[in-house]
Amino acid sequence: HLAEVITKMKTDNCKIIMVQPYQNRKTAETVAHHTDATVVDFPTFPNPEESYIAWVDGLVNSLAKAFATTK
Repeated sequence: HLAEVITKMKTDNCKIIMVQPYQNRKTAETVAHHTDATVVDFPTFPNPEESYIAWVDGLVNSLAKAFATTK
């Protein structure tokens, strides 16, 4: 399955892999290594100390930073 994902990412020039806390980050990093992609942590829910708006703002900033650093 991962070989298919890697091939598809290369074909479609995908450069970002979003990882939620319950997913295996090592798998994402392995795929990123083979595709020159950037792995971005993407939390499912805001932590108790932050507002919903702050959480969404953090998600957007994380994606913007990842897109800015892609090759």
